Amino acid sequence: MDHGWHHEPHSPVKNAVCKRWDTPVLTYLPLTTTTMLEAAYLWAQARQHGQSVADPKELDGDVILAAQARQVGAMVATENVGHLALFVEAKSWRAIAVEEAEP
Repeated sequence: MDHGWHHEPHSPVKNAVCKRWDTPVLTYLPLTTTTMLEAAYLWAQARQHGQSVADPKELDGDVILAAQARQVGAMVATENVGHLALFVEAKSWRAIAVEEAEP
């Protein structure tokens, strides 16, 4: 379906969309040795306490994500609150209010 707004150079809709995508919303963290060591530590702690979150021979993505979040003091927005909450503050993404950016 063609709404035609993309053909208008100064369309209010197009300007709003472009401004939204030009604004940095997410920051990506590098996957470092420090992160992986923290993840391995979290994985080992969970295993020692009988709270396995992955295959016994695999380092699960949840602990890697949790390690990164812990390094920057962040909360994780997820649908997998149960596993992640073992390691870091985690909330369902549906329960988190998002503030709209000022125009």
